[in-house]
Amino acid sequence: PCRPPERRSSHRPDPLLQADASSRPRPGPSPLLTYDEAAAWLQVCPQTIRRLIKAGALRAHRIGRSVRIAEADLAAYLRRVRSR
Repeated sequence: PCRPPERRSSHRPDPLLQADASSRPRPGPSPLLTYDEAAAWLQVCPQTIRRLIKAGALRAHRIGRSVRIAEADLAAYLRRVRSR
């Protein structure tokens, strides 16, 4: 069974819960996260992130041999899921 990753002290605030932050664009590119960081952000298993990417539900960016997920793409995924 897959266990959720441990929480880190550098918790990123949910942009959907911050009305002011979500209403204005952030300058510069969105930070890129690893599978583990994205999983912690959504409070799911890293394997779930891989499945979402494979299914096309979540965008990912390949940089060399690494895969990264933009925070903006995670927020967009949450908006789509919550609006159902």
